[in-house]
Amino acid sequence: MIVVVEGVSAAGKTFWCERHASIVVPELPPMVPPNGDAVAVAQFWTEACCRRWQEAVEHEQTTGSAYCDTDPLKLHYPWCLWQLGFAKRETWCAAVAETRAAIQEKSMGFADAVVFLEPDFDLVRLQKQKDPSRQRRNFERHLQIGPALRAWYEFLEQLSPGRVRWHGEREAALPLIPCRADRFSVQLFDELVAVADVYPRLGSTDWLAKKPGEKMNKISIRPEMSSEYEAIHSLVSEVFQQTYGSGDKEAELVEHLRQRPEYGPTISLVADIDGMVVGHVLFSAVRLNDRPEIPVCALAPLGVYRQYQKQGIGSKLILRGLQECANRGYKAVFVQGSLDYYPRFGFKPIGGTLLQTIFKSDHDMVLELEAGILDNVSGLVDYPAPWNVFK
Repeated sequence: MIVVVEGVSAAGKTFWCERHASIVVPELPPMVPPNGDAVAVAQFWTEACCRRWQEAVEHEQTTGSAYCDTDPLKLHYPWCLWQLGFAKRETWCAAVAETRAAIQEKSMGFADAVVFLEPDFDLVRLQKQKDPSRQRRNFERHLQIGPALRAWYEFLEQLSPGRVRWHGEREAALPLIPCRADRFSVQLFDELVAVADVYPRLGSTDWLAKKPGEKMNKISIRPEMSSEYEAIHSLVSEVFQQTYGSGDKEAELVEHLRQRPEYGPTISLVADIDGMVVGHVLFSAVRLNDRPEIPVCALAPLGVYRQYQKQGIGSKLILRGLQECANRGYKAVFVQGSLDYYPRFGFKPIGGTLLQTIFKSDHDMVLELEAGILDNVSGLVDYPAPWNVFK
């Protein structure tokens, strides 16, 4: 088993590990990331965290267990900084993409248990003063992160019950437990990211005053129903009209692909709040002309009513859709869209491959659902006839 010990700075993580664990993977030493964009920084930290995870796996294979002083899957840190206004959203999004890829490759995973330390903050400050050997830079900032850090692990516990031990300062060493089946679950990762993107609302810290576990409006992501076709048509038309000045072609595209899927099944999902459709996404089959046996699809259109935007609903639709695509056997997903938005889900410019789409756009991107499936694949990505109006 792999166990992580978490909490704010000076919560006593190292002391707990020294007292209760025989094999400990220490936290990262002070490191200076490269000067560069958010992706380069995310790659730097993800690689460092993967090394800690691999060290834990090696200890586990040798002795049966390993304890980590802080979580190697440290995605919570850029999320907390972003939520509190200490980092940009692009930092969090880049970290999501790099961490997701690491989990797909099984070079990073979820620990089987989390011991979460929650001492009183006055005690934390006292412990910090008693340990002059540690500089603990930005200590007060790390204390501010406390509520967000707990919220992150609440999300994980809601999605994977029984994983988190609250008030771990009262815990002794854990008995051996089996390795959890979802250690490398991309689905669990996607669901965790989706929840984190919705709670809290972007640009707001009001959620810090909420009670633990208290949720905002219930958002349901589910397959469309035939009774909702008209509502979806209106939503797509209105959203694209407001954004681009015209939405009829996008709404008609959904209807055409729904009625006559040419290359494979469509996946049409809605975001539902109290029975009202507020968002929609469509995934439809496309074809690799030189390798038609590889099932691939395209994401489009994606729309959320303006009054419900910037609440993570689009992210939830995409992440649920990607999981459904994988379940249906699709090996890659193509999209044409914002280079600032889609890379947070792992999409990369198609220019890095040997492929091109019928649009031949700099905004063409692709996400492999099976790593390496497009290696050495070249040629045209062909879209069914209803897409021709967008050429």
